[in-house]
Amino acid sequence: MQRLLFSLGLLGSGLWLAPACSEDKPGNLFPDPDASSLGGASGNGASGGSGGSAGAAGASGSSAGMGGAAGTVDSPAGSGGQDAGAVPQCAVDADCDDGNACTVEQCESGACVDAGFASSGTSCGNPIDDTCTRPDTCDGAGSCQSNNNPGTAGMPCGSTTDNDCTHPDTCDDQGVCLPNHEPLGTACGSQAVSDCSGPDQCDENGECAANDFAVGTPCGDATESECARHDVCGAGVCLPNDVANGSACTGGSCTQGQCISGQPVGCPIDVVNSVPATVHWSSVDSPDLFGGGCDESGTPDYALVFTAPSAGTFRFVAHGLIDSTPYTGADTSNTPPTEPPDGDAVITVAAGSCAGVDAPQVDCNDDGPQGGGDLDSQLDLVLDDQEVVTVYLNERTQRGGGTGTLTITLLP
Repeated sequence: MQRLLFSLGLLGSGLWLAPACSEDKPGNLFPDPDASSLGGASGNGASGGSGGSAGAAGASGSSAGMGGAAGTVDSPAGSGGQDAGAVPQCAVDADCDDGNACTVEQCESGACVDAGFASSGTSCGNPIDDTCTRPDTCDGAGSCQSNNNPGTAGMPCGSTTDNDCTHPDTCDDQGVCLPNHEPLGTACGSQAVSDCSGPDQCDENGECAANDFAVGTPCGDATESECARHDVCGAGVCLPNDVANGSACTGGSCTQGQCISGQPVGCPIDVVNSVPATVHWSSVDSPDLFGGGCDESGTPDYALVFTAPSAGTFRFVAHGLIDSTPYTGADTSNTPPTEPPDGDAVITVAAGSCAGVDAPQVDCNDDGPQGGGDLDSQLDLVLDDQEVVTVYLNERTQRGGGTGTLTITLLP
């Protein structure tokens, strides 16, 4: 009975003993008969229990060494640790950051632990600091306060522009500065209506935009002829849609949308083929035949076809008189001049015989060879024998045209 109780006692302590082989002496518990090996090993397990010291024999050894299985991290005998073979969670506090600036995490013995909340006022979230909002801060309870300027809805901010289409910007209740535009299509600016434009309206950006119709929209005079087409819109204005000046039409050529009977195709012309020559010219009621690099667009032209009688250098000199009604040139007196004043003649020479607006320009001149206030124009050209050019003459700024003289000489 005593032996049975002793065995049960050992079982209760966590050590199992095999039944004895004889009634007089207990049997060996381990294959090694060396009694010195019966001591418990030092507790070195990650989940260590109540291990004792190594090397004690007999009964002392029976209560030692029941620590957990050996792990890779040494812990003192009897102390707990990470599971056998586990990798540490952290090395420094930064390894434990959970992405919330308002909580604190620390690394302790390779494991991440919560260390409470960041103090109230700690920076977090949006750092914007302006009229409508302040930088986000922690509330001391682990949350980031995203609106740190309550009660600012309606406060002025941003643009202070105030007109038909927009008003000063204001803050909303979320701390954002918002534009204060009028709705798209709100009437603004000019409310005039024409063939090519409707009332101005506010756009989506708070700007007053012209309400012009598309370029090319038919408008105005619907006349269709050899020299004119239906007028069309351009930048909100109704424009003539005439065929190019000098274009051929039945019995003549076109000028400002009209077919001029007997007018040569390309341009109205005079012909000169000998020198010296003096020609009286007039561009009154003529079309703008050639642009050129020295005159202004829209000024009517006189045209003369010149055929060089020989090879050489020919000098062209033009003098002009303004002859427009009404006179639109510079005049400092209160009374309009009774006779046309001296004008600002321009010479432009193009290749070929009235070859049209696409003809190559040979040369042009305005205000003499040296300038200096001389409003007569002079041009020297080297021409081959029988070379043909067209000389265009006009008044630089006069839409009504001009008159004058042209002389052509052969230089020695």
